[in-house]
Amino acid sequence: MLIIPINLGNKVPLYEQIYEYIKREIKTGKLPVATKLPSSRNLAQSLQISRSTVELAYQQLISEGYIESIPKSGYYVQGIMDLIQITERKKALGKEKVEKVERLKYDFSPFAVDLSEFPFPTWRKLSNQCMNDMNQSLFLLGENQGDLSLREAIVAYLHSSRGVKVEASQVIVGAGADYLLVLLSQILGNDQIIAMENPVYKRAYRIFQGVPYPVRPITVNTDGISIEELTRTDASIVYVTPSHQYP
Repeated sequence: MLIIPINLGNKVPLYEQIYEYIKREIKTGKLPVATKLPSSRNLAQSLQISRSTVELAYQQLISEGYIESIPKSGYYVQGIMDLIQITERKKALGKEKVEKVERLKYDFSPFAVDLSEFPFPTWRKLSNQCMNDMNQSLFLLGENQGDLSLREAIVAYLHSSRGVKVEASQVIVGAGADYLLVLLSQILGNDQIIAMENPVYKRAYRIFQGVPYPVRPITVNTDGISIEELTRTDASIVYVTPSHQYP
């Protein structure tokens, strides 16, 4: 059994602690190539945490090539890591070079926040208001699908901005798209075929492959995903990014 030291009081999310530990064990050779990792269920029981937390860590390792998921067999350390370790070792032995990095004027990272436009005073005011009005509830375990008032606000926004008719019970709030995709795959089951835009959001693609789902790439035109091409596939589910096509 894999013994992973996790700190429940740490600000680092549990799935990230698991991910970092396994990645470090692989890169240092303590988990050799072809080593079978414990199932997500067994590891979750051992650590006394949610199974979805372990699965999210595993999906992150799969997306970065550290491990692979073999259907009806389990999770195994990837052989490709041998090449990565050799490359890193050669770099370490070589002469260190200090290169001048040009500072970019604009940050187009999809994970960044424009701090120059962030309303810090408003955020601080609302945070203080929440702490004063309902400070006790902030330290309690919330609803599994996310705070009801937040989900109701999302429903109202979707109706007014997109014309989407949805109920609060159909909305799930989670810590990022990757985490929610893992949860979604658990809800949908394994007998699905996914159609995705091409080019595609790479992390979502790797998560679907790790389930594993067969993926059907669909061409994107000026109007978005090609409906004509989509209808010719055997896909049962379509994953799209209609607001901001990625990449």
